[in-house]
Amino acid sequence: MVLRQKLPSTASVVHKTSGGQLHSPAAERNSAQIIELVRSSVPESGNALEIASGTGQHIVELAAAVPGLIWQPSDI
Repeated sequence: MVLRQKLPSTASVVHKTSGGQLHSPAAERNSAQIIELVRSSVPESGNALEIASGTGQHIVELAAAVPGLIWQPSDI
């Protein structure tokens, strides 16, 4: 597989941390807005499915922001 050396400025890039977790600067940047939207539109308790969890950064934030929900991350 050949990887492109020059990516467009709009490309989403993921890095591995020293602990081996994946980190996405884009996920970090948009996390607060996603949390605000989810808090305003979900019930206080129940089950919630996160689709396309990717790096897992959002599900960690969502679980902390809405602890009454049982969160299930998913990815294909």
